Amino acid sequence: MQQGTFHVHPDQVYQKITDFGASACWWSHEIGHNEQVDQYLDLLFGPKGLALNAFRINVGGCVNTDRTDGCLSSPSRNPYSPLDENGRFDITRDSGTWRVVKKAVELGTISDFTIFMNSPPTTMTKNSRTFADRPEKEGEFVSNLREDCYEAYAAYVVDCVEAFLKENVPVKYVSPVNEPQWQWDDRNHQEGCHYTPEEVIRICKLVIGELNQRAQENSMLKNVRISMPETAQWYQRTYVHDMYYLMCNDPEIAPYVDHFSAHSYGTTKAQKIDTRAYFDSLGIDIPLHQTEWAPLHADFTDNMDFALEMAHVMCEDFSILHTRHWTWWLGISGFSWPDGLICVDKKTGQNITLPKRYFTMLHHSRFIKGLYNIGMDQNDLPTGVTGAAYGKADGTSLVLILVNSENNPVNVHLSGLPSSEADAFETSQYLDCLYLGKQDLSKGYVLPARSITNLVIR
Repeated sequence: MQQGTFHVHPDQVYQKITDFGASACWWSHEIGHNEQVDQYLDLLFGPKGLALNAFRINVGGCVNTDRTDGCLSSPSRNPYSPLDENGRFDITRDSGTWRVVKKAVELGTISDFTIFMNSPPTTMTKNSRTFADRPEKEGEFVSNLREDCYEAYAAYVVDCVEAFLKENVPVKYVSPVNEPQWQWDDRNHQEGCHYTPEEVIRICKLVIGELNQRAQENSMLKNVRISMPETAQWYQRTYVHDMYYLMCNDPEIAPYVDHFSAHSYGTTKAQKIDTRAYFDSLGIDIPLHQTEWAPLHADFTDNMDFALEMAHVMCEDFSILHTRHWTWWLGISGFSWPDGLICVDKKTGQNITLPKRYFTMLHHSRFIKGLYNIGMDQNDLPTGVTGAAYGKADGTSLVLILVNSENNPVNVHLSGLPSSEADAFETSQYLDCLYLGKQDLSKGYVLPARSITNLVIR
């Protein structure tokens, strides 16, 4: 049997893990009208479900009543803008999503409501669509936001914030750009808008200025912050390294941001190590939020593959990047893509399925929220084995999340622990975060093949 060692360093205490979440994008406008909506929200945000405490609400860009200004090949990805063709503003226009939002507020378990925009409303885009025209030259990306609409767009963003606050939705963050480095034309089959780094900074400053100006009369805006730049990956120099430096050092921006947000798509372990080293080299300690991830595979297959991939990403994001906030992409999806924590027939609301990735999230969201990332060495382990340690700052409790993607069991030796006794929880082919009882760790622990294991030590 293959072996390896995890050595915990209780004196190495890093970031506090504060938030786990999911987004309402692409499902809430349909699910919101379903009789089972309360059950779905309990599975995501309830204390007996995943106990998520962050919810990202998408504000769409479609102005036309028939949504023909959106992507016709994927109609479910055409959420309404609060603006209609006549210039009227109604935050409840997307009635299904609004019902989901109000019910989520009533749960009382969510501390972070973020509203985000993939595209400006089509009255402000160059081609009156929620996506750009294809570039004349391949690789030449151009923003779809009209040059004369930057100030109007910033005002619109804050209009949306104020409308949510007025209806007692406690918005904590607003995110006016999303994955700005891509072209976002009709080939993406969804709404989106490209921005250069300079354009991202311009929007950032305009939204901050609008928030500050209106906060003089609306005190509820004083605690709303921006979540930016929502870059799709952690390693692109212009959109991550340079943007991080600019946001942390610009006197107009730095006082009004309390984190830097990005997505973990397509980012390798080595790239995360490099990114973390760059951030550390600046001597600036601004928290990191991982605000969107899902496996990029066009296949629903409910096996351990996606769960294990997700577990590796989460371990790396917490232990290498030192993120404190981790949000999955879609809270709910159908059965064609592996991008929902819950899968249902969105039209009927039937056939609820909790795929294995739901339990990967549960291994984290129900166990380590409020704990600190603790240093842990990993020695002589097979390639598919990784893990991370979390605990209270005073060392009175410890949670190890250990992942074995190998096709065979692996015996891991554990050292630096406050006790040799632990409660074990396992997700594998036939188990879903099942409690296995107390375990003696004095001679190590055998991680089953293709499994996720939590060892809770008190």
